[in-house]
Amino acid sequence: MGRRWKRAGLRGQLLLYSLLIVTLAVGLAWGGTRYALHRAFNAYRTQAVTGQVEATAEAAAELLLQGGGQARNLLALSRVTSTRIRWLDADGTIRFDTGSPSSLGGGPRGPLGRWGPMRAARLARVEGEALTRTLPGTLGQVEVRPVGVRGVFQPRDVAFREEIDRALLLAALAALGLAAAASWVGARVVGRPIERMSEAIRALPSHLPDPVPEEGPAEVRSLARGLNAMNRRIHRLERLRRESQGAVAHQLRTPLAALKGYLAALRDQVVPPEEALEQMERAVLRLDRLADELGRLNRAERLELGLALEGIAWDQFLAQAAEDWRLMAEGAGVRLNVSLPPPVTVEGDPEALAEAVGNIVENAVRYTPQGGEVVLRGGADAAFVWLEVEDSGPGIPPEDRPFIFERFYRGQEASRLDPHGTGIGLPIARQLIEAHGGTLELASAGPGSLFRIRLPRRSAPRQGTGGEVRPRPSSPGSAGR
Repeated sequence: MGRRWKRAGLRGQLLLYSLLIVTLAVGLAWGGTRYALHRAFNAYRTQAVTGQVEATAEAAAELLLQGGGQARNLLALSRVTSTRIRWLDADGTIRFDTGSPSSLGGGPRGPLGRWGPMRAARLARVEGEALTRTLPGTLGQVEVRPVGVRGVFQPRDVAFREEIDRALLLAALAALGLAAAASWVGARVVGRPIERMSEAIRALPSHLPDPVPEEGPAEVRSLARGLNAMNRRIHRLERLRRESQGAVAHQLRTPLAALKGYLAALRDQVVPPEEALEQMERAVLRLDRLADELGRLNRAERLELGLALEGIAWDQFLAQAAEDWRLMAEGAGVRLNVSLPPPVTVEGDPEALAEAVGNIVENAVRYTPQGGEVVLRGGADAAFVWLEVEDSGPGIPPEDRPFIFERFYRGQEASRLDPHGTGIGLPIARQLIEAHGGTLELASAGPGSLFRIRLPRRSAPRQGTGGEVRPRPSSPGSAGR
């Protein structure tokens, strides 16, 4: 039974649970209604029969007080009122009984024939389902009992109750049928979104499905939103993978073509060996740098997929990052100034944030001319922390600004200032910042560049977190704008 229940599926289980609940509810309603109706009808009939018996007892006593010759009248009264009338003398002997033909003698020698006129009868009393009235003197008492099922109900009363039972049963069956149909519809309404999500999940290995409609109960809508977020993330990663493959192929093609060309030139002795070796060395260096950048890209994606969140002292983190990049700045003849925020804690992955901040600071130092300045300004409020990285370089041309966060994109000015760049530093930084629920934007419009990082103090990452990673700003390397 347990295995069959597990194999029933969500829709089947919802339907069975609904039917069970509805059956119990309808059964209780049917039983309660039947009990209440029967009880009310029994009380009504008992009250009506009691009044009828009392009136019959009064009439029978009056007939008996009139003297003999009343057998026919008592029989007629018994038939009309559906009662049984008995006369018992003072010794308890039955002198007359409409239910016993042998006691119905009504002639001069019969029991009723020997009665003389009676004066009065005392107050009647009810004993069980029979009502008795005491006669004067030693004449005894008259007893009147209703005739019917259990002494109260006539056959028509029993038929009426059976009709009520049939009507209640038909109503209960109709309610069960309607409830079963409603349960089936409800199971489809609730189960269909989950089935769509299940189909979407099964389709993930082979292709990226369309978004799942966010419908149904709140829990199902929340699950659908989570699945759609994962779907969008997979779409994004797949798009980035395709773009990266194309960009890497393009980046590899240039130095490989240079190597191939100069090897052919050496073989044909078209160019001097020293010049060929110099150009080939540049191509190899470019390939080496590209390999490093791909390694950094792989590490950034690994960090994004498994953020290790912990509390980070934002002021100390920025101070350490500035110290790690100060040596590079001094070597390039660039002043690196830091304006630290007040002590505040932010929740984040220190390795991922160090990678993002390092890429932006390295870009700022790399594109600032000798004698220029790079400023790091940190700040915080109750909900966010931020960092502004401003340089005094030439800035980013307006035509390049919409594309600077695309992987491997390099504008003409950036390629002129740094021919060996790969255009991967800013995309990695933005990817890691957004993984923390933050934003990275270019905020400058004139000469120089100003990048602003904004992070929620309680991070809301797009992916579950992994193990602990200690704060460690990345060491200076090659990022490339």
